[in-house]
Amino acid sequence: WIKQLDRPNGPLSRLTFGEDGDMVPRWSPDGGSVVFTTLGGEAAIYTKDADGTGPVELLLDLEEEITEGRWTPDGDWLLVRSGRGGLNVRDISGIRPAVDSALVPLVADQFDEISPTVSPDGRWLAYASNQTGRFEVYVRPFPETASGLWQVSTDGGTGPVWSPDGRELFYLGPAEMMVAQVETEPTFNPGEQRSLFPVGSQFVRGSGYTAYDISPGGDRFVMIRSVTTAIQGQESARLIFVENWFEELKAKVGK
Repeated sequence: WIKQLDRPNGPLSRLTFGEDGDMVPRWSPDGGSVVFTTLGGEAAIYTKDADGTGPVELLLDLEEEITEGRWTPDGDWLLVRSGRGGLNVRDISGIRPAVDSALVPLVADQFDEISPTVSPDGRWLAYASNQTGRFEVYVRPFPETASGLWQVSTDGGTGPVWSPDGRELFYLGPAEMMVAQVETEPTFNPGEQRSLFPVGSQFVRGSGYTAYDISPGGDRFVMIRSVTTAIQGQESARLIFVENWFEELKAKVGK
């Protein structure tokens, strides 16, 4: 679905109509299209124009299950998270569709790696891994990921998101939104960390993927809130069918 944010009641439109269900949507760098995977467990990534025109197109097809696809800010690389979370064997790879059809392993080992995202300048890959026994946020050089490794979070962390200027790295701690100041010159160096605001169970955290984002201006977060049947006392929308309406009308007016 696409929700316009120019006003609270902006239009909401459906983008895909897959029979198995589509999930983990990610914008292209220019905002013109959306990449996504499916709930059917297919080993593929698809793309569709964000304005709803044109067909769904197959972007990447592999032998193993793909659970997320994400473009780098320059649109050169497509990051791929593959494997099954229940087996703790998810890996992060990348492919340059305009250059080569070969998939390049970026972080692929015996641990579970999730939530890949590349910094705005294209030099650093942030992700979460359980290599210490619990998920923490890490950063590696990109695309030469084997040339360095820095741990950012210290008390647990998932869902890293870069600030628009690349000077901060946000992530979800056990119960709050955290931010770490980062330096990238002459090399990467994580600095002071602090809590921004609590994140309770009413907000969706995502299972292996990042379920929130920050606006392009860096002035607000966009999060998903779980609801049941009402929000602040207001009933959720319902579709009601009334049958035999004309017969009921005739009975009431006596005709």
